[in-house]
Amino acid sequence: MKKLFVLACFISMASITSSCSNDDSSTPSKEEETKNELALTKGQGTYLKTLDDKGFFNLTLSGEDTKLELSLISKKIESVDLLEPNIESHKYILSTDQLLYTLSPESNLINKNEKLTIQSAELEIINQENKYSITGTIVDSNQLTYTVKFNDAIDIQPLYHTEYTLQNGWYWGDDEYKHPNIGQYMTFFAAGKTNNYGELDGDGYRVSLSLYDEKAPKAWEAKIPNKTYQASTTFDKGSFYIATSKDIEKEEPVYRYAYFEHRDSDKQINRKVYIRDNSFIKVIETPKGQEVRFNLELSDGTRHLGKYNGPIRQGDEATITSLKENRTVGNLDIGYLEFQGASPINGLQNNRWNIYLYNKDLKTDPDNYWAVGGSGEYMRIALYTELNQKTSIPSGTYNIGPEAPNMAGFGEGFEAGFDWGTWYFDLKNSDFKDAAPAKSGKIIVTNQNNVYTISVEFEDDRENIVTAKYTGELIFKNNDKNKIFDIHSAKYNKNTKNFLEQYKQEKALRVLNRYLGQ
Repeated sequence: MKKLFVLACFISMASITSSCSNDDSSTPSKEEETKNELALTKGQGTYLKTLDDKGFFNLTLSGEDTKLELSLISKKIESVDLLEPNIESHKYILSTDQLLYTLSPESNLINKNEKLTIQSAELEIINQENKYSITGTIVDSNQLTYTVKFNDAIDIQPLYHTEYTLQNGWYWGDDEYKHPNIGQYMTFFAAGKTNNYGELDGDGYRVSLSLYDEKAPKAWEAKIPNKTYQASTTFDKGSFYIATSKDIEKEEPVYRYAYFEHRDSDKQINRKVYIRDNSFIKVIETPKGQEVRFNLELSDGTRHLGKYNGPIRQGDEATITSLKENRTVGNLDIGYLEFQGASPINGLQNNRWNIYLYNKDLKTDPDNYWAVGGSGEYMRIALYTELNQKTSIPSGTYNIGPEAPNMAGFGEGFEAGFDWGTWYFDLKNSDFKDAAPAKSGKIIVTNQNNVYTISVEFEDDRENIVTAKYTGELIFKNNDKNKIFDIHSAKYNKNTKNFLEQYKQEKALRVLNRYLGQ
């Protein structure tokens, strides 16, 4: 009887154990774990402020129908680094005490349009060159636990003082004296009330500067390279040019350098100040075009944060030609051969010549700086010969290149009307309709008893091919005075005034002096 009682108890206990095991739902199944995993694939963040030597961030991680909004405290970001704020690698837990490496209770989970506060959280954040791995768990206000998994880059930006809405710019190419083989990308950004030139005409902000970097492969397709630029008092790649401390002390005109302008009539603000050393500009590609972010230290002791997002224009000021396609020159009926004498440049042993070829509808005055009137096409071809050649051009092929015997001269200058060397021109009613300087190519000259056949084929600075041919005599003009400079004087003031202003004046004078050997 005792044995039967013990056996009954054993069976009863086994039954209870089995029942408890089948009813236990405290541990989630693998299916439930997967269901509560937040698959987050996109991230963006904002650096809000520095307070009590700590940095305050907002971070948004997004997935399909899910968004995790985190307010967290990490190491502070120095003002000079505000274009590259980053969250330090650490374990972050939810806390109300605003301690370092904590998440604030303002953090939320938005799941299928339902916004839930986060009751507790523990997240491990690992930052490797701004690519973040974020893992851990959170519990929402419904007491549901979620596993967080994120692994991607996060674009964290500061709070900006303004977002710029207007931009314009010009690509100037390099300057063989100041910044050879370094391209200049001049630009301005504005927000607020502006006039037709983009200058402030009321309340607003404006930044004006020149960025320097690799030359554009094609000036007419110039685009500001995407990178971070640093303020510099020298012309370096990856920089923008600013005034030196001495320039500022001397109160040099602010527009010669990178500067910032801000007007606010209500607050009686009207300032135009230099941009200083610890300044950075970040340019990135976006679907709208390019985004330009500014972190600028100003000469009045303040700092400006701004942003522009949209198309970036860079008008082509480096290309001189007006041609947009290849050009075959029409009939050339009249020719002149001008002897200019020996080169005035020390060390060069050659004579200089110009060949002028005109359409019959054009009139020229060789004794008045070769002034031209009428409508039609013409060419000027610069050739260099040995010193013993003084009355005619010998037959041969003259490649366009540096000044030397048996070479043809580059087309140089700033524009038609302020030009020298080998050029093509097209006039309409005595005004320049088209013009193109020669940058490469060849001139073939055949001279048979002073009857010349001249074949021209050159490439301009926009990769257009210009071809021309002339057969006939050349009227000889002896201008061996070393005082003739090929400026079309009637067009000089109209066509060159902009190039002799401000910073371009020095370059113009250097080029003139080089040509004249001074």
